[in-house]
Amino acid sequence: GVIVTSIKIGNMRKDNVNEMICDSLGLLPRQTKPLSEIVHSKTNGNALFVKQFLTSLFEAGFLRYSPSVRRWTWDIDNIRSKRVTDGVAELMMDKMLRLKSNVQYALMVAACLGSQSEQSILKLLSKDTDSSNDDFIASLDEVVSEGFMFKVGSSAYSFSHDSIQLAAYSLIPDKEAMHLKIGRQLLDCSSQGELESIIFVVAAQLDRGSMLITDPDEKIKLAKLNLKAGEKAIEQSVFSSASLYLREGVKMLSIEDWHGEHYELCLQIHSACVESLGVNGNWDEMRIYLSKIFTYAKCFEDKISGYYSLAKSLGAQNKRADVIDLTVEILSQLGESFPEDPSTSEVLGLDFLLTNERLEGTTMEGILIADEMKNEKTILSMKFLNLLSLYLYIGRHPLLPFTIFRMVRLSLTHGNCKESSLAFASFALMILYMSNDVERAYRFGNLAIDLVGKSNAKDCVARVHLTVFGLISPWKDYAPVCVEGLNIGYEEGMEAGDVIFAMMNAHVYCSLSLTYGQQLDEFIEKALFYAQQMKRYKQTTVLPSTLVYLQFALNLVSYSEDPTVLTGELMDQEVVLKDALENDYHNTVHLIYCLRLWMAYLFGKDELAATMIDQCKSTNSPFSGARNTITINETFYCGLASTTLFMKTRKKKFESLAYSSIKKMKKFAEDNSWNFSHKVKLLDAEIFVLKQDIDMAKKTYNEAIELAGKHRFIHEQALACERAGTFHSVLGNHITADEYFRRSHELYLKWGAKCKADDVRKKFLTE
Repeated sequence: GVIVTSIKIGNMRKDNVNEMICDSLGLLPRQTKPLSEIVHSKTNGNALFVKQFLTSLFEAGFLRYSPSVRRWTWDIDNIRSKRVTDGVAELMMDKMLRLKSNVQYALMVAACLGSQSEQSILKLLSKDTDSSNDDFIASLDEVVSEGFMFKVGSSAYSFSHDSIQLAAYSLIPDKEAMHLKIGRQLLDCSSQGELESIIFVVAAQLDRGSMLITDPDEKIKLAKLNLKAGEKAIEQSVFSSASLYLREGVKMLSIEDWHGEHYELCLQIHSACVESLGVNGNWDEMRIYLSKIFTYAKCFEDKISGYYSLAKSLGAQNKRADVIDLTVEILSQLGESFPEDPSTSEVLGLDFLLTNERLEGTTMEGILIADEMKNEKTILSMKFLNLLSLYLYIGRHPLLPFTIFRMVRLSLTHGNCKESSLAFASFALMILYMSNDVERAYRFGNLAIDLVGKSNAKDCVARVHLTVFGLISPWKDYAPVCVEGLNIGYEEGMEAGDVIFAMMNAHVYCSLSLTYGQQLDEFIEKALFYAQQMKRYKQTTVLPSTLVYLQFALNLVSYSEDPTVLTGELMDQEVVLKDALENDYHNTVHLIYCLRLWMAYLFGKDELAATMIDQCKSTNSPFSGARNTITINETFYCGLASTTLFMKTRKKKFESLAYSSIKKMKKFAEDNSWNFSHKVKLLDAEIFVLKQDIDMAKKTYNEAIELAGKHRFIHEQALACERAGTFHSVLGNHITADEYFRRSHELYLKWGAKCKADDVRKKFLTE
């Protein structure tokens, strides 16, 4: 037989279009270049479109032969304003209408399927007994030969241009009937395995013709099909598509179905629809479907998934008090109650003691291999306790430790469920809060990582990584390990649809990356991406604080009249502060004061630094002495600023703060030398200056510079150089001081802090 080779001809480049036009018009390439550039921009180089567009220009009189100059001329302004569809669509449709009926039919079917059609689907459609569809694939090959479509390898057919698909689609007289026919045919001709692989296509076709379905049984069948498609889309984390299928499935159901044999179908499809809409941040529409669940569900247990989705949506909308009230109420109905006054230290101490007693005799390995939790009621309690603990943490609510201790005791008593990994991660955090035992906290954190891996609970990865890598590991692990763990938490969370905790990972990633001295341009690019995602998914809880970090970084990289004021293109400091204070968002308030303290010290604003120290202390969390990421910078810059302020004012308050800060930082360094030892050295150097121990000050500044460089904390290496320069300048060692200042200037530039580098240059460097 004859060997047939298929050659796909792609779109032409600008120079190809120009060659075609100059050859056709008999002109030089430089003469036709302005025309060819416009033609290429309007047709994207599609050969068929170029030909049709030039024909339409000729017929409109915009391209004509001029006898007077004996060459082709054109009206460039009219051509520039002419739409490619003007005339071209009509020409294409006219050409399509001249095709044989079976070829036209194949073209219209392909148009219904979208811009590209898989050959496996088209072969299923060729099983139709309708004689007009005999040799369906051969008809499509004729469509290809006419230039309307091209073959993608041996597996698919694709339209040459979106406008061609639209033109073919417009030929269909009854579009809904056509979609319904295609959907029914695919459903009837597919095996179970085939249907599983093309379920999105089948559901989409039937949905577009569903208004023509009158048979109640077929409606139920389509509702079930959409439920399967929606659940598959959720598994693949394509939540916007999931919402489309599930909405269409709901349309196929009636109120009577809630009261009859299809009750379970109604409950499942409404619950799945609520979940997908919640992930996408469609709160108002989500409530419509929730109201049906709460109205028609037969019992509390059937409403529980709806309550869980509602609680998550309230949290994402910053309605923290509503989340707490709702989850506490649900937990009480599940049999989990809490102390009326959780703020007393005696009650908290007893609950902590009770949990530690329950842990006596257990080992990490024993907890890891414990039996699986079976009690459904207990599993539900664990889910709500886990969600509740997040919003209690954000608001520094005194009930937080009790929820965590309860999760640990339930896991030890009833076995492990996927939320057990969250329980032990949170328990590790409580150990830090209540006893500052980093080693023990770190062991429980690693247990949580092992548990989430063992259970393959992808929907728990984001929360566990947030707690372990964001709040525990920074006190023990090398900085990049923590940052990478948070990045994985974000990615896994988004893939699993756990948007809330994914965004929390992104937020803490920003906090740690800035603290660890990530190159500022890279930081801003990543943080801007996260902020855009937070806006897209309406995660307003973490967005304000993320914007605070971003504005801080922007003030450092570009000129700012007063970089200590966190107001600029992204936020207004006073507006954010007012909103945070009104809503009791202590973290955001504390963060703003802490970052302004950092800026005040960097730019030598001593009075502002003193004010920010007071503000930081007044807004500290109820868990005094607790470790968190903000604590690192607050301790460091409070210590540095207080030393400077004491030397200037001789106020005992600042002396006390300086020594308490260095004591705290030394404790941090005992647990994690890599992340904190250079900070201790710089604080020590400042204390030696205070004590007028010149030799030790010189030695310790150099040690701080060396360690910061070795551990890759470039921003703090720059600061140590600047402080060493100031020290030598006061001593009159101007040549040495100049060397330190120049190195500081270079390091600030390397970090990306151009504003701070300019500050060093203007204050300390001579041209």
